[in-house]
Amino acid sequence: MTPLVRRYIKTSFVFLLAGLLLGGWIIASEFVLGHYPPRLFITAHVHLLLVGFMLLMVMGVATWMFPRPARDDTRYRPELAEAVYWLMAVATAVRAAAELL
Repeated sequence: MTPLVRRYIKTSFVFLLAGLLLGGWIIASEFVLGHYPPRLFITAHVHLLLVGFMLLMVMGVATWMFPRPARDDTRYRPELAEAVYWLMAVATAVRAAAELL
């Protein structure tokens, strides 16, 4: 397993934890404290779980399971795979934080 694949999978679990914590806070806010949270909190919760956890997990496992291209294949550029990881991870975190704020 390459470091990029490990990073995808570890990051997906971080987003899973963040999504579960936010979901737990939403449930506690609604049923224990008695006030319904803003709708954007639910959107952030779903975004953290679906894009943050599921999509990053699928992308990490797919990167791991698919055959590697040949060394002389000029179409495959590892720096683009790194860029996709950073764009996905940072954009997901920024969007969730923006919806919470």
